[in-house]
Amino acid sequence: MFKINKIIFIFTTVFVCESLFAADLLDVYKRALNNDNQIKITEADYFIAKEQYDQTLSTVFPEINLTAQTKENKIDKYKGSGSIRDNRTDLYSVNISQPILRLGLFDELDKASSNIKKYNENQNFTHKDLIIKSAKLYFSLIDLMNNISALKIKKSMMELQLSNAILLYKNGAITNIKLNKYKNDYRVTKNELQKFENEFVSAKQDIYLLTGKEIMDIYSLDTEINLSSSEYNLDIILSQALTEYETIKMALHDVNIAQNDLSSNQSEHYPTVDLVASYDYTDTSAGSYRGTSTQEGSEISLVFNLPIFQGGYTNSKVRESRHNLEKMKFNLDLARKILKKDIINTYNNFILNQDLIEATKNRFHESQQNYRTVKNGFILGVNTDIQVTEANYDLHISKNEYIKSIMNYMVSELEIKKYSEDLTIRDIESINHWLVW
Repeated sequence: MFKINKIIFIFTTVFVCESLFAADLLDVYKRALNNDNQIKITEADYFIAKEQYDQTLSTVFPEINLTAQTKENKIDKYKGSGSIRDNRTDLYSVNISQPILRLGLFDELDKASSNIKKYNENQNFTHKDLIIKSAKLYFSLIDLMNNISALKIKKSMMELQLSNAILLYKNGAITNIKLNKYKNDYRVTKNELQKFENEFVSAKQDIYLLTGKEIMDIYSLDTEINLSSSEYNLDIILSQALTEYETIKMALHDVNIAQNDLSSNQSEHYPTVDLVASYDYTDTSAGSYRGTSTQEGSEISLVFNLPIFQGGYTNSKVRESRHNLEKMKFNLDLARKILKKDIINTYNNFILNQDLIEATKNRFHESQQNYRTVKNGFILGVNTDIQVTEANYDLHISKNEYIKSIMNYMVSELEIKKYSEDLTIRDIESINHWLVW
C-alpha cells in the first residue's frame, strides 16, 4: 500500500511540474510562439490565402470529365416488326473544356496574390506584437511582485505602529481618535496588499493564456543595469513607417484587392471564349431493334458567349466594387493618420521614460543612503525599529519605481523599434540579459 501511494505521489508531482515552470522573459516568448492562438490564426489565414490563389489559378487549365453509364433495358411487352428482347447499353464519354478568353482572370489572380501578401504582413505584425505583449506581461508580474514585497514591509510597519498605539492608549497618552487612525491605516494597508496579491494571480493567468503553462517563479530586473541611451529620429521613423509599417502595407493591399475586384466585375460585361471537345462510345448488346452495335463519335467546338442582360446584376456588382474601393482608400488614409498619432505618442513616451530613469535612479540611491543611516542610528539607540522599517519601506518603494521606469523604457523602445526597424527575438534576448533571480 505504501509503494502504491509513493508511485501515485511521484506521478502527481511529475504532472504538476509539467504544468508549472520557472521562466525568464525568453522562455515566456518561446512558449507563446508555440501556444498563442493569434499566431496560429494568422498562420491559418496565410495558408488559406495561398490555397485561394491556387483555386483561382486552376481556372486557367482545362476541365476534363469522364462519364461511364450502363443501362439495362427490360422489354415487358412489344408489338411491331422484328423482335426485341432484353438488352444492355454501355455508354462512355470524355469531355474537355479549355478556357481561351477570360478577361477577368488576371484581375482575380492579382487579387489572390495581394491577399497572400496581406496575410504575410499580418503574420509579421502579429509576431512583433507578441514580442511586446510578452514583455509587458512579464514586466507586469515583476512590478506586482515588487509592490507586494513593499506592502508586506508596510504592513509590518503598520502592525508595529498599531501595537505601540494600543499601549499608548492604555496608558492614556493618546485618544481613541488617534488609535482609530492607526487601526484604519492598518486595515487599508492589509486590503491594499490583498488587492495586489489578487492582481498578481490574475497576471499569472494572463501568462498561462499566452504560454499554455502556469508560471511558478519569475526573474527580477538587475538594479545595477547600465543602459546605453538610444537615440531615434522622429522624422525618419514617420517617413519610413508611413510606407513600410505592416498595417499600412495591409491597407495598401486592401486597396489593390478592391481595385482588382472592380476590374474583374467590369470584365463580366465582356465575351468569353471556350474550346470544347468530346468523345463518345456506345456499346449495345443483342436484343435491341438494331441488334448488336457499337458507335463512336467525337466533336470539337469553339464556344463564344456574350452577356447581354442579367437583370442589372453585373452593373450593381460594379457599383458595389467602386464604393468598396473608395472605402479602402479612406481606410488607408485613416490608418496613416492613426499611425502618425501613435508614433508621435510612442516617441514622446520613450523620451519621457528615458528622463525618468535618471530621476528614479537618484531617488533609489538616496533611499539606500537614508536606510543605512537610520539602521546605524538604530544600532546606536538613536532610532526606533519603526523608523528602520519605514526607511526600509521607502527603500523598496524607490527601488520599485526605478525598476518600473527601466521596464517602461524597455517597452517604449520595443514599440519604437516596431515602427522603425525589424523587431526580432534578439531584442527579447537583449532584455533577458538584465534579468536576475
